[in-house]
Amino acid sequence: MTFDDARDLLTASTTGAAELAEIAAKFPELRGRVSEHANVTPMLADWIARNSAPAREARRSAGPHAHAERRADPLADRGSSLSEWERRLADKEAERLRRARAEAEEELRDVVRDKARVESEVEIARQNLDRARAALDSEQARISEAEARISEQIGARAELDDV
Repeated sequence: MTFDDARDLLTASTTGAAELAEIAAKFPELRGRVSEHANVTPMLADWIARNSAPAREARRSAGPHAHAERRADPLADRGSSLSEWERRLADKEAERLRRARAEAEEELRDVVRDKARVESEVEIARQNLDRARAALDSEQARISEAEARISEQIGARAELDDV
């Protein structure tokens, strides 16, 4: 990314937090504009405030305890502060992904439960259909027997009528 690209990105309302962080890291002279951007995150704004020229001068003039304070503050050192910011951003993204995965797993469990319920209902319907077919076959056999008896009776009556 060039300085001109960075300046152009700072004028765009669609510039994201990751691009703003990159601009702040590569171009210290644009940090003031980055901190004023609508999409700057609180963590990045804090990092810029801690790493701007006046803040560094204040730490230098603070005396012998300033070095100890910088070590205690993980965001104070410019080299590691962006890494810390990136780590925090990555941690947040990882947590978001863990939550999304947990939700997806719960949804999958619901689908599996629903599938098992539907399969059970299908099996019950199959059994009912088999029973109904058996009952129908039995009724058809009884009807055939009744028709055979009726035919016999009609034949017997016809013989009696002939006599």
